[in-house]
Amino acid sequence: MIQPRLLLLLAFLILCDQGAAREHTAFFDTLEKRADLSILRGKTGQPYVHFFAAEAEYGAFYSMPMLAEMLNKRHGFTVSISYSLDREGNIDSRVKEGLTGFDLLERADLLVVFTRSKYLTKETATQFQKYLDSGKPLVGFRTANHGFNFSKEAPNADYLRTQGWTHKGPQLCRMWKHKFGGHHGGSPKDGMLTDIYPDAQQTGHPILRGVKPYPDPRHLYILLNEPGKDRYDFTALMHGKARKIFDHKKHLPEVQPTVIFSEQPRRTVYSSTCGADTFKNPNARRLALQGILWALRLEDRIPKSGVDVDFFRDYQIPEDTHLREGDPHRGRPAEVFASATPADDYQMVLMPAADKSKRLALLAETHLIKGGSETPAQQPAVAYPYLNIYQGKEASLYRKHTEYQPKLHQFYARQGRFYLENPDRRKAIVPAYPGLDANLHGHSGTYHKNGMRTDVRDAMEQGNVIQYVDGHGLSYGLYLDRAAGLMLVYDAKQAVPRQLFAEAVVDYNDYRMSTARAAEVVGKSQFTLAKNGWGEQKLHFNGHYRYETSAVFSYNVEQSHLLEFHQAHGQGAEAWLSQHFYAPKGHSELAYQLGTLKDATLEQSGTTTFLSWKDGDAVLLVGIRHAQADRSGKLRIGPSQSPRGFSLSYWRGSADRLARIKRAMAGHAKALDAIAPTLPAMTKGSPAPQWNRVLVGHGQLADPKNYKTPYVIDTLPVPIVNPYKSPMVLSGIAFNPRGEAYVATMFGDIWKVSGIDHDLRQVKWKRMIAGLNSPFGLTFHDGVLYAGDKAELIALHDLNGDEEFDFVERVNQAFVPMHRNVHAGAPRDSQGAFYYVTAGGVKKLYNNTVTHLSPATRTAMGIGVTHGDRVWSAPQEGGWTPASAIFEHHDGDDVYRPDSREHQSLEQIRKLLDPALVYIPRGIDNSTGGFATVRSTKFGPLGDKMLCLSYGACSSLLVLRDKPAGAKRFQGAVIPMEGNFISGLRYGEASPVDGQVYVVGHDGWGTYAVSDGCLQRIRYTGKPAHYPMSFRVHQNGIKLTFDEPLDAGSVHDIQNLFAQQWNYKYSNAYGSPEFSVKSPDQEGHDILTVKSAHVLDGGKTLFVEIPDIDPAMTVHVYGSLKSASLQPVELNIFMTALHLDKPFTAFPAYKKSCCVADAQVALDLPVMIVGLKDKPIHASVRAKSTIITTTINDQMQFIFDAANQKKLGHIKQGDSIIFRIQSNASTGGTQHNALVINKSDTDVIGNFCDKTAASLEAKQNSYVPRYNRGIAAKVLAHSTLIAPMETKEFVYLAQEKGEKTLICTFPGHWRLMRTDFTVH
Repeated sequence: MIQPRLLLLLAFLILCDQGAAREHTAFFDTLEKRADLSILRGKTGQPYVHFFAAEAEYGAFYSMPMLAEMLNKRHGFTVSISYSLDREGNIDSRVKEGLTGFDLLERADLLVVFTRSKYLTKETATQFQKYLDSGKPLVGFRTANHGFNFSKEAPNADYLRTQGWTHKGPQLCRMWKHKFGGHHGGSPKDGMLTDIYPDAQQTGHPILRGVKPYPDPRHLYILLNEPGKDRYDFTALMHGKARKIFDHKKHLPEVQPTVIFSEQPRRTVYSSTCGADTFKNPNARRLALQGILWALRLEDRIPKSGVDVDFFRDYQIPEDTHLREGDPHRGRPAEVFASATPADDYQMVLMPAADKSKRLALLAETHLIKGGSETPAQQPAVAYPYLNIYQGKEASLYRKHTEYQPKLHQFYARQGRFYLENPDRRKAIVPAYPGLDANLHGHSGTYHKNGMRTDVRDAMEQGNVIQYVDGHGLSYGLYLDRAAGLMLVYDAKQAVPRQLFAEAVVDYNDYRMSTARAAEVVGKSQFTLAKNGWGEQKLHFNGHYRYETSAVFSYNVEQSHLLEFHQAHGQGAEAWLSQHFYAPKGHSELAYQLGTLKDATLEQSGTTTFLSWKDGDAVLLVGIRHAQADRSGKLRIGPSQSPRGFSLSYWRGSADRLARIKRAMAGHAKALDAIAPTLPAMTKGSPAPQWNRVLVGHGQLADPKNYKTPYVIDTLPVPIVNPYKSPMVLSGIAFNPRGEAYVATMFGDIWKVSGIDHDLRQVKWKRMIAGLNSPFGLTFHDGVLYAGDKAELIALHDLNGDEEFDFVERVNQAFVPMHRNVHAGAPRDSQGAFYYVTAGGVKKLYNNTVTHLSPATRTAMGIGVTHGDRVWSAPQEGGWTPASAIFEHHDGDDVYRPDSREHQSLEQIRKLLDPALVYIPRGIDNSTGGFATVRSTKFGPLGDKMLCLSYGACSSLLVLRDKPAGAKRFQGAVIPMEGNFISGLRYGEASPVDGQVYVVGHDGWGTYAVSDGCLQRIRYTGKPAHYPMSFRVHQNGIKLTFDEPLDAGSVHDIQNLFAQQWNYKYSNAYGSPEFSVKSPDQEGHDILTVKSAHVLDGGKTLFVEIPDIDPAMTVHVYGSLKSASLQPVELNIFMTALHLDKPFTAFPAYKKSCCVADAQVALDLPVMIVGLKDKPIHASVRAKSTIITTTINDQMQFIFDAANQKKLGHIKQGDSIIFRIQSNASTGGTQHNALVINKSDTDVIGNFCDKTAASLEAKQNSYVPRYNRGIAAKVLAHSTLIAPMETKEFVYLAQEKGEKTLICTFPGHWRLMRTDFTVH
């Protein structure tokens, strides 16, 4: 029993506590009403921090509120800020006597000081002294070490002098443990002045967690010993090294401490180089915030990777923060934390609108292109409900979305479920998958967007350094003057400038989002350099450094390292270009060729050599400094053991301006020479971020109640509309150890995505670079981000920690540029090799060499490296690729696509073909994406598995792998995972922090995507999962293992299990229907007999006895089972079973079957050659015919040169024309045909060919629609199939005048590949 006295004591304490809480609340209520303060209320029980922000040069007015807001919103602190105020109450740091807020120090838990020479009075000095005597912590920035003084005319001046409050006097020295000793001088206009780096002895200090070296635009302060002491009485955390020391400061030391701390008599932290612009760098912000937490003894709140320092709003500061005489004041304190106006230049998207016409999308115009119809056709009555497109989507979150309404959803599962429920309707062969959207609108579906065109890339802001592939290799478009559109085209392959343009832009072909065709710079050409360069000297291009809006190129010529920079001078017709070279460590003898010149004039003017020659109707002038030149255009640069620079200047124009330009170049000689030595400083990182916006949005967590399995799909916000007009077609993802994601876009951006936690309440996007060519695939390793760009494998380096990439390094010189429509690259194996795949095949990049793992393959959008360093690629269906598939690239064993020019017989082709690891049924995925190699202990039973990501179906597949006894190679299985994504998927990776799998993807052609792009998370909820973990196909059935036990009763009832099998046929046609295995020429699936089913190993192994199973390209098992806890379990697995293991006998009542004993053990891949045969053209016909030649290529165009274009324009009625079609498509590229039709029949013929493309008749007729009498009558002439690098001819007799069209009706081509002409 509690004693009465104790009860009274408890009551008294409670009343006291309540009284203190009320008093505490009342105090802050009072503060919020004060006009002289800026305040943000925090959480009860959290520290109260007060800031003095009163100096007029370094922008404390901007930086201190920014830090205070972070303390409040991220850490719950109450923060207040006081300033120097003028007589009207406005913030004006020029006022020396106007600092307020000293009365708050008694309540404050921490004081932060950023003041300069502010006057104290006896009253304020006494309040300040009381705080200092309390032992409470102190944090100071920059001018705080000379932050206070007093007026010599003050009534209490003598008192203040005796107390030590003089400028740089004893009080300040004691506070900060040093005396201010002056500074180096300079301002941000001089560039980065100081390199900041951690003390080697203090790297484990909590304040330094997550802090990297960084450059600072502010000059060093000199910290002297506290008077009377012979050494520092503080500990240095960071040091600064001056980049520039001005002549009048040469006596000052080059290195000084910049961040210091002490623990007696209080915890104190002081930082010396903290201008407002310093805090643009996240490392500076992290140091400041972590210093405050440490001073408050809250270092346990500092994670190993450092605190979050992303801005809450735009951190906008003027170029010059110095408040000078005549400048306006800074407003009133109450306005500082006023809510920022919400940004209206970006919008985050989670679930797009169901109606595609109402969606928010930069690719909006592509959504208007539908694969054949504005309104989907109505499906006629079907024989089986699983063929009905209007059923089976009831549980889908996308059932109302435009693209999903005609979709034949979950065909195979519905087929299996139907026959479980209706066993009496089973037949030996049942219908195969009829095609996308039940083939209502042809092979490619209803909304495939195959002909999509959009110019969105032309409109996006890409910065001033733009990389692109121009058909010959990687080039740069380098803006030297953005306002004038002055752009230099730079050839990275040869490391030379090629052409200077005015009014220039990089023009991207709008076909298929600019991914399939080369780009070019268009504008007014100023001059062209055709044969300049380093000649036969060995060249190694290292990459480029971004500096402000310019680029510094880095490369090696032989063994000499060179930096190269370009600058524009002059205006209009007198604008000229300077090219600067610098060898930081000296160089051997170098030779540079300006071209193969004839009749050039060589002159000397002072120290500048001039070379000029006629260039068309103008003169081209080159000014040469510090290199020897001859009249042939050859330059010799003699060897140097020390750093050395030289330069070239270029101009082209009329001869009457030549003398004036020479004088201008010669007059700039000294200035030109001064540029090269500055280039090394430009390789340390750009002085300020170029893309400082942080876009913030909240994600959407999936409701587990909407899922049958424990893997659910969360959605992260994506800034579909953003300030840069950058289409968010997301093409790669990688994580750093802090769990921050790097996300690439197809159009050359890489963004950092942070704030990724469980709740996704504040996900932040920050652009880190733009202007790359086309990165597909990212890998983060050992602190470096690698990207598989279309033109090269690159490494991206943030040199100064400002969250933008400063150095784009070319990792492998042997990477071959591709301008085909898709590619994928950048996965890395455990040995350090990288891999990429294009239409040219799968390549391994290691030690600057390329190894071909496969010859040309059908277009592949994904490549991955498994846990055991196996390389997987995922080509699409097409010629000699009967279905989308996953290939495993074994040593000495490759996927191969036959060449019809060389391999004529089926026997020849069978010897060449290697099977896939697993074939993916078209109803599961019509277009495979990439992979996610899961490495996570937090992802449940799939934590060490491979996921295949679907681009076409916007879904994911669990992939299993097995090698039966006696098999030559592995074979695989895929298990569709639950749910769909809002875009077609390209890549995925598990976060190292939460262990969940994050996937990215985008819209395009041949996909059910409903958004421009997506960033989504596959999250494991922790409940039991019943996906198969392994499989083995035996001659008498299938064995599956599970992570969780199954219910024996549901398994033993064989009415709960359904099995079927089918094959595809390899051919030169586009893809393949699904064929019966037992009746090879009949389309359809064989239903298999489930004789018995058994659970083994405590319920974790399932064996399904199927005595009539055959080796097959696909074996499908569907089951409606239950778990050991009697929860529903849906089994839906698709296995490639090319080799059957011996019969499985370890189950009860096993009996040897005579059928099994005679069974075939392995499958020979089915092969056929389809298409029309070529007919020879008789000599008499050839003699009277006009030959018109056109070339076709990977870019889906008929291309005519001028002569043949003229012939095409002069065809008259009665003419006999031989169309000669030459395919320049790359090896492994797509096939084509060519038809002549009436232009008015284009849509009718094209839509018919789309609708029937999957049929055997279409394949047998080379996709020429001769198999329908009405349509065949509309075909006036045609070719047969034309393979890559093949030439075909056909005769067209122009019997009727009118408008005609030359068109290709190979699947997916007719909307793009057509040329109109007229018969006169």
